[in-house]
Amino acid sequence: MTRQTYLRSDDRAVSPEIGILLMIVVTVSLAGVVGTFVLLQGDAIDRDTPQASFDWEYDRTTQSVTVSQESGEELNATALGVDELGSRDGITLVEAGEGETYAPDDDVARGTYEPGETIRIVWQPPSGDEPVTLDESTAPGG
Repeated sequence: MTRQTYLRSDDRAVSPEIGILLMIVVTVSLAGVVGTFVLLQGDAIDRDTPQASFDWEYDRTTQSVTVSQESGEELNATALGVDELGSRDGITLVEAGEGETYAPDDDVARGTYEPGETIRIVWQPPSGDEPVTLDESTAPGG
């Protein structure tokens, strides 16, 4: 038996149709996984998180901080909070102005800090989901 005759008569390999079918199954499965991931991430995007930037003014002598809204949308005071990663809670929200909102150039929070602590301005979505950090700052060391 010559080599060409042997190769033509050898039918032990997988047919091309089965290979193509397996590639289609893998492609469909991968598309399903990616599609599910993207759809689940859509919930986080639909929260309509307000856009705002803040100015952090630290006074090292008195260890006090004032947080002001620099720019962005008006922020609903009932949805905002201050989160401190330190051993005391010395920073609180300033009483909101008219309409219970904070606007650009308004002071949002003030109080005393611990050197090196991280302070966050957080927004609580109306849906009750996890709070979203709008901005954060690390207090200067002592």
